[in-house]
Amino acid sequence: MDNGISGIVVTYAAGERLTTRGDDVDEIYIILKGKIKCMTTYGTYYLGPGSAAGLTDCFYGMYIYNYFAEEETMVKRYKVSSSSDISRVLSDQADNIGIFVIMQSRHIADIIKTYLELTRRCRELDTEYRPDSRIARWELDKFNALSTIPSKVTVDFYKSSLTAAIGAIYDGARFLSNANDACTQMADKLEINLDYVEEEVPEDDFIMALEDTPAAFITTDDDFDEDYAWSQLEKSLPRLLTYAELDSDSASRFMQLIETYRDPKQQVSPSDEARQLRREISKLYYKIYYLVFNKAVNSLTTPPIVSMFLNFGYMDENLLSRENALELYKLSLIVENECNGSGVHTLYSWLRQILWGDKEPSKNMMDMDYAETINSAKKLGKLSTTAAEAALKDTEAKVQFEIDNMFTSANRVVHGRSSNFCPVLTDNGITRNFGSLLATTEKVIAALNGIRRKDYSAFYREIIYQNKDVEIDREFIMSEVLPDIILMPVAGNEGLMWQEIEGRRKDTPARFIIPIFPTINVANILISVTGKFRWEMCKRSQGVYWNNMSDPSLTAEYCDYIQFYKKNRELSEAVKAKIKSNLTSCRNNYREVFVRDYEVWMIYEALGSFRLNKVVRRILATYCPFAKEFRDRLKDNPMVKDLFSNDSKVFSAKAKHLDIVLTSLQRKGYEVPKELEDYRNFLQM
Repeated sequence: MDNGISGIVVTYAAGERLTTRGDDVDEIYIILKGKIKCMTTYGTYYLGPGSAAGLTDCFYGMYIYNYFAEEETMVKRYKVSSSSDISRVLSDQADNIGIFVIMQSRHIADIIKTYLELTRRCRELDTEYRPDSRIARWELDKFNALSTIPSKVTVDFYKSSLTAAIGAIYDGARFLSNANDACTQMADKLEINLDYVEEEVPEDDFIMALEDTPAAFITTDDDFDEDYAWSQLEKSLPRLLTYAELDSDSASRFMQLIETYRDPKQQVSPSDEARQLRREISKLYYKIYYLVFNKAVNSLTTPPIVSMFLNFGYMDENLLSRENALELYKLSLIVENECNGSGVHTLYSWLRQILWGDKEPSKNMMDMDYAETINSAKKLGKLSTTAAEAALKDTEAKVQFEIDNMFTSANRVVHGRSSNFCPVLTDNGITRNFGSLLATTEKVIAALNGIRRKDYSAFYREIIYQNKDVEIDREFIMSEVLPDIILMPVAGNEGLMWQEIEGRRKDTPARFIIPIFPTINVANILISVTGKFRWEMCKRSQGVYWNNMSDPSLTAEYCDYIQFYKKNRELSEAVKAKIKSNLTSCRNNYREVFVRDYEVWMIYEALGSFRLNKVVRRILATYCPFAKEFRDRLKDNPMVKDLFSNDSKVFSAKAKHLDIVLTSLQRKGYEVPKELEDYRNFLQM
C-alpha cells in the first residue's frame, strides 16, 4: 500500500500515461529504470534514471507536462499534496541527491535552449517583444554554467550537505516554473501547440480559420502585367497628394516627412526625433485620408493606388519591396468583394455607410456617441439649436467624427506596437506576404463561427419578445446579435472591442475592430476581442451590481475571485503566485486578466488540454459554457464532467416553459415565429 511516506515501486508499460497536463499534482515519480517522455506546448523532453518527474510541477501547483513512459519504465512513486512535500521526497532519496541535481541541471539546459529559440522567433515577428515572465540574462548564464560542472564534483559537493542539495533543487524548480510560463506564452504567440490531445479533434471551421494560406488569386493569376502595375505605382505619394487636393504647404511638408521616414531606422527608432516624425506623419495622414475619401466616394471609378491607400494604408512604393507593392496592387482589385459582407467591413466601406446614413458613427473615447456629443455641445453653448439640428443631419460631419475618434484611436491600438506606430504601411515587421495575411470575409467569418461553435452563447442577449399577431404580450427570450467587424487599414497583431451595443438598445451589434493584415492568427485575435465583449456586456447588463456578489454574474464572481485569491484555500501557493504575476503584467486590470483566462478556455481547455485553475474553470463553465458538441467530448473527464450540470437544469426548465408557449400557439393555429424557433434551438445547444 502506498502511504506516501517512503513511496512504492511501480512499473509502467511503454506508452502508458502517468499524468495529464493541467491536473493538480498528487504524485512525484523518481525514475529508477527506463525513460519518461515529457510533452508540453513548446516541446518534448526526456527524463532518464536519476530524474524526478513531477518535482517542478509540484512547485508550480499543477502538472505542466503530459508524462508518458517512453519504454518500460520503473519508478518510485510518492504521494504529495503541496510543494512542501518535495523536501520529504528528496530526504527519502538522500543517497542519490547529487544525481537529482545533475539531471535537473541537464533538463534546465534543454529548457534554456528552447527559451532562447522561442525568444529569437518572437522577436523576428516583433522586435520589441518581451514575455511577461522574462528571465534575466545572468540567471540563464548561471544555470547554463551549473550544467557544465563535472558530475563527480557535483555529487561530492552535495553529498556533504543534504540541505544545500534540496535548496539547489528548489531553486532549479523555481527557475523551470518561470521558464515554463515564458515558453508557454511565447508558444501561444507563435501559434505553436505540441500538446498531446488524447482524442483527435475533427477538423472544423474554427481549425480551418487558424490556417493562414495565400489567397488563390495571388498565386494563380498568370495574366497579371507586372510592368503595367508598377507604372501605376511609381510616384504614388505625389499622385495621392494631388488626388487629395491637399494644400501645397502641407503637401510639401508631408513629402519631406515621408522622405525621412524611408530610412528603416526612423520606422523603429525610440528616439524623440523619430517619435516626433511619426506623430507629425500621423497627424497629416488622417487629414489626407478624409480628403481622399471624400473625393473617391463621389467618383465613378477608384484608381488602384487610392484603393490601396483607403483600404491598406499604402502611400509610397519606396516603403515596400517591389514584390509586396505589386501584391498590394493585386489585392486592391478584389478587396471590395473579398473583405466586405456578412457583417465584415473595410474602413472605406464603413465610412461610406456612415456617409449614406446606413450606420451611425461609433462612440468617442468619452463613451459618447455622435448625437450625445452634439447635444452636449448645445448644452454648453458651443452650438446653437439651429446649428445642432443641422449637425445631427450632416453625414459628412459624421464621417469626420468617425475618423477623428474611432479611426485615429483604433488604428494605433490594433497595430499593437504603439511606441513605433505610424499609419503609413511599410515592410517593417511583415514576415509573410500580404495575400496570406489579408483578413478576407471568408476567413473572418470562419473564425467567428469557430468561436460561436464553442462558446455558443457568446453573442446572445436576453430581450423582451412581443408579437401581437400571435397573441404574445411579453416573453423573455435569448436572441443572437452578431458584431460588426471593421478592418483597419494597417498591419497589426491586436483586436479591439470598441463598443458592445449601439446607443442604448441591447439588440444592436457590437463593434469589433481588427487589422486588415493580421500578423497573428485572426481567430486568436477574435477570441481575445470576444472575451472583452463578454466582460463589457455583462457589466452593462448588471449595471451598478456588475462587481457585487449579492447578484452573481460573470464579472461579479471573477472580481471576487481576483480580490480574494490570497485567502482561497482551493488554490495552491504556486497558482496564487501565477495570479499575482498575471495581475502585475495586466497592470491590475481585472478585465485583461479575465481575457487571458478566456483565451486559454477557448483555445486549449475546449480540446481537453487543461491549464486553468479549478476556480476559474468553474466560473467560465458557468457563464461561458461550451456547446453540446464540446461538452459531450469532455463529459467523461473528471476535470470538467460536473461543471455543466447546473446549466443543463436551468435550460431544461426554460425549454419546458417554451414548449408550453409553442403548444399554445399551435393549438390556436398560429405559425411559430422564427424568433421562438431560434430560441428553442439555442436551448438545445
